[in-house]
Amino acid sequence: MRFIPYPLQKKIEKDYPIQTGLNNPILRKISTEVKIVDKDVVKFLKLLHNAQILYDGVWLAAPQIWQSIRVISIAQLDSKWKNILFYEEMINPEIIEYSDTTNIDSEGCLSLPWLEADVERYDTIKVKYLNKKWEEKIMESEMMNARIIQHEMDHLDGILYWDKKIARDK
Repeated sequence: MRFIPYPLQKKIEKDYPIQTGLNNPILRKISTEVKIVDKDVVKFLKLLHNAQILYDGVWLAAPQIWQSIRVISIAQLDSKWKNILFYEEMINPEIIEYSDTTNIDSEGCLSLPWLEADVERYDTIKVKYLNKKWEEKIMESEMMNARIIQHEMDHLDGILYWDKKIARDK
């Protein structure tokens, strides 16, 4: 795990606590598009990334820490889903392509720490987004990594995974 200086930890815990609750208005609001990456946005991207690490999230969306803007921070995992290959902050992410196939798996969330549910997600997606240098990127992700991105993008639209829960046939 990456080291986060104690003063920054305290600032995040005090000023940017994880938003929780099924009916939390912050989590239910549709986030606004980022129009320009200025010094405030770059500063927030760093803060979001550090909050993601502090709260032990493999992913984190801006609304989860009080900011209703279209930004997520993700961790791309290796093929065994054990190790983090890299982190990426995505500004204004948009799914531009998705597979015909889906899978059902259990999901949890820092914003609903007491719940878990099965959710159907696309197996493979392509996401177009801007990075912190305001460069357009396209990332293809599959399985768990695709699930992570879809889950976080739902946060930007005021959707929680619990809204998409399905019952498995026993």
